[in-house]
Amino acid sequence: MGIDESTFARSDKTDVLSYHSDYFDTLFNGDFMEKSMPEISIEDVNFEDFAAVLSLILKNPISPTEENAEKLLELSDRFLLPAAKRHVEFFLISTGFDAFKKLETASKYDLDTLLSHALSLFKTKEELIPSEEFSEFPEKVKAKILDRLIELNKLGLTGPSEFESSSFVGFRSVIGDRLNSQARSRASWSLRDSTSEREFEEDW
Repeated sequence: MGIDESTFARSDKTDVLSYHSDYFDTLFNGDFMEKSMPEISIEDVNFEDFAAVLSLILKNPISPTEENAEKLLELSDRFLLPAAKRHVEFFLISTGFDAFKKLETASKYDLDTLLSHALSLFKTKEELIPSEEFSEFPEKVKAKILDRLIELNKLGLTGPSEFESSSFVGFRSVIGDRLNSQARSRASWSLRDSTSEREFEEDW
């Protein structure tokens, strides 16, 4: 059976799919009607895209392109193919997409390695100051953006007025929470250090 077919008969290929995908494992081996069917049709998927995403878990994969990379990520999520998704993630890192496009894609498909790479492409605070485009990002991504912003500004060179001028209220909230957390952490370590010094003096 060729990989470009949209109908699966039981074979070594279905075993490979079951190994790499919880979706296909359930489809082929779960207690559902499909399990007893000699062939299982996969609906609502483009042949070429489906073949490309499945090839990423087999020998001689079809290389992703800038045009189909996001579709392959979508199918990787739909069919629960983490190995294929990882392959596309590394491809996206190597592309010439701009930093914001990579950041947006990393956020949408929960790609941590691509997210770190995308943030590293922002070289100045002006490039990364919060804007309306960031407003839909999840809190995890906003926190990572904050970490990069702090790194770029040497732990605080960006003043509060710059953030107050932004309309990105949600991002400022994350900034406040993160800075408060860092302050509590520093206070905790300071208290531990003081306690340790007193204990050391008492022992002597």
